[in-house]
Amino acid sequence: MVIIPAWSKMMFMVTGLTMVVVTCIFSVQAAAVTDTNEVSDLYDKGATLLEEGKYQDAIIYFDKILAMDPNDIDALLKKGISLSGLAKFDEAISYYDKGLNINASYTPLLFNKAVSLDELGKHEEAITYYDKFLAIYPNDTDVIFNKGLSFEELEKYKEAISYYDEVLAIEPNYTKALDHKNSIISQLGNGSTTSGNVTG
Repeated sequence: MVIIPAWSKMMFMVTGLTMVVVTCIFSVQAAAVTDTNEVSDLYDKGATLLEEGKYQDAIIYFDKILAMDPNDIDALLKKGISLSGLAKFDEAISYYDKGLNINASYTPLLFNKAVSLDELGKHEEAITYYDKFLAIYPNDTDVIFNKGLSFEELEKYKEAISYYDEVLAIEPNYTKALDHKNSIISQLGNGSTTSGNVTG
């Protein structure tokens, strides 16, 4: 079970749009500002509903943004997160993929796709996306922890413990990593796992 939820990494998201380029044509500038304000308002409403757990309602607002700009990477991300909240993980991944086709290094998309893959039981594939994230932010303890969980789900306990240890080296008070490490050690002591699985 992946403990760190997909939407916990929303802190990485960009909540506004790029500043409108100044132009000498006033009417074009005014229209651009109006569009920006409209999109910003849609973002705010959608994000509020998302935070409240009203995922289906949130999707309505992100769809309105995507109707104006199908390549809006943050609307794609937030719609994916909303779909994840509805446990529609395959559909969520399709939106993360659309965003990754625009920016393959956008870490919120990498993280949320990895979590959705974990939820679908595709742990080995999930690990590849955690690795892509960690290539950019190597000390992110939540992502390292989730990677450890993926290995634990694969019953590769030696690798799982190594990642929990890595988390604890960075953040000694990360209790979930310590709990999972101790749980594995306890199972090994009770003979609940086979030695082949322990060695990966």
